[in-house]
Amino acid sequence: MFFKHAGLLRFGRGVLNTRQPFVELTKSTLNGFCDGSKDFLKLSRLLSHKHSIDHSQNAQECLSRVHAIRGAFGGPQGKENSGSLHDVPLDPKHVMLIWDTGASYGLTPFRSDFIDYVACTIPVRDVTRVNNVIGIGTTLHKFSDSKGNPVYLPCVSYHLPQTDVRLFSPQTYHQMHGGYSEVYGNCIKMLLNTSEIQIPIVREKHNLPVVFDSYVSPKMKKTLASSMCSGLCHTCLNALDFFQDTSAEDRRICAPLSHIGPEHYNSFCGPCVGANANENLSAPQKELLKWHWKLGISMYRIQEMMRERHYEEPNGNKTILPAIIKPKLVSARNCIVPPCQSCLLARARKRTPNVSRTRLLDDREGAITRDQYNVGDFVSTDQFICKTPGRLPTGYGRESQDRRFQGGTIYNDAASGLIWVENQVSLGANETVMGKARFEQWLYDQCICEVKHYHGDNGIFSAEEFRRDCEEK
Repeated sequence: MFFKHAGLLRFGRGVLNTRQPFVELTKSTLNGFCDGSKDFLKLSRLLSHKHSIDHSQNAQECLSRVHAIRGAFGGPQGKENSGSLHDVPLDPKHVMLIWDTGASYGLTPFRSDFIDYVACTIPVRDVTRVNNVIGIGTTLHKFSDSKGNPVYLPCVSYHLPQTDVRLFSPQTYHQMHGGYSEVYGNCIKMLLNTSEIQIPIVREKHNLPVVFDSYVSPKMKKTLASSMCSGLCHTCLNALDFFQDTSAEDRRICAPLSHIGPEHYNSFCGPCVGANANENLSAPQKELLKWHWKLGISMYRIQEMMRERHYEEPNGNKTILPAIIKPKLVSARNCIVPPCQSCLLARARKRTPNVSRTRLLDDREGAITRDQYNVGDFVSTDQFICKTPGRLPTGYGRESQDRRFQGGTIYNDAASGLIWVENQVSLGANETVMGKARFEQWLYDQCICEVKHYHGDNGIFSAEEFRRDCEEK
């Protein structure tokens, strides 16, 4: 029954035979079933991830929202309904949709509203009895933009047949697809990337933002399903329905969702390193890595088992034993051993960085520039290098790379905190001296001060030209 529930109907008739499940399975059928494209761990991952979000609490909150707002609209179609909700069958074309910010997810009584679906059983307590949410998936609802054109919006919703209204959760939609909503006294506005939706609030009736024509026909669902992103990733569930049979109609609607891409599946773990599409490893390395995964021993040991073993007895007789493992590619026995992620993680050890902490003494802070009260008494200078050449302030940017700014010299006055940056094409002594002269001229023009002392490292500041210029001035 597992194969039938998973929708694997194309792998031979024997799979559907419950008495003889492996009858009439040909070799080609088995090869097609075990070609690596089927993930047999989806069920276990689905069951383990299902509890990462408290769907029971969310479903209970949705049902509580229905009870809270039922007094405003008085049951189906805004009429008082004193009997059970199942006394009159609901028509999906006429059941209204309530735009509700208090709902964690959407809610609908109709299976036909879904474009993908995962069956489940989540008990929710009503006033007089316990109902069951029987499924969760992506629903599709129709709205009208400001120009009157139809807009179809997906939403993650619970399937509760006992309810009598649809709920739409705007925050769930915006979290998955962007945009934002604005609430006014007489309407709400959904500002989307491509359109704007306005839903009126009739204060005299229900005082709620309600859409009465939200039904989407099956034909429109088929057309739009391939372009809609599955919302199941938002629920930490998987798009594959393992819990109930899916009809042929459901499979035709939901089939395009299986090709959306790995980003829409919460349990996706990426492509296999040993796949043929991986160009970072050679074919011999992939074969060696697969043997390592299969046997669980060192790849160096596997390479030894791929080679012939030569023995020489004391009497001089030589014996050659065949290889224990016969690789498909002969070069696998001598190729470079590829890294294995599991082995690297197993050998990982906590490292203690050689970090020493030093505490700055308060009496030594600013000792170099202390007692320098006048501008120009003490100027610190150093040079910097820029890996990206900069354009000159003149010309049209057509100069070659070596004719552009490659770095510069920084001057910092201790008394005023002034920082002057002089861009330079060359960091040699000649251009540094010219930049120094421009800085000194600018300083004199601004505050009629001269530089009395330069403080720099050895570098270019120990060159003869720089020292001679300082002595002359």
